[in-house]
Amino acid sequence: MKKLFAIGATLLSITLLFTGCSSSSEGDAATMKEAQPENKEEIAATQEKVVSQKDGDVYYSVGCAKVNEIKAEERVYHRTEQDAIDKGLKRADEC
Repeated sequence: MKKLFAIGATLLSITLLFTGCSSSSEGDAATMKEAQPENKEEIAATQEKVVSQKDGDVYYSVGCAKVNEIKAEERVYHRTEQDAIDKGLKRADEC
């Protein structure tokens, strides 16, 4: 019986080791999941440098608070400031 228990405990330990699961990582895994972008706009925001509003005439840096006032479906992301300028946009005074 003790031998069977030892084998079971060993198999469980190996499984947990290779899957990266432990009681302390459950919370970390949830936190990591929350930190990942979930939609196309959020993924773009992590890669792009500036954002403008669809049909707008100015652009903002991605970290600017004014960006939060633009609805997600109205946001247009640009890789660089020069890309935004090339599309006729001007830098916003606010950011």
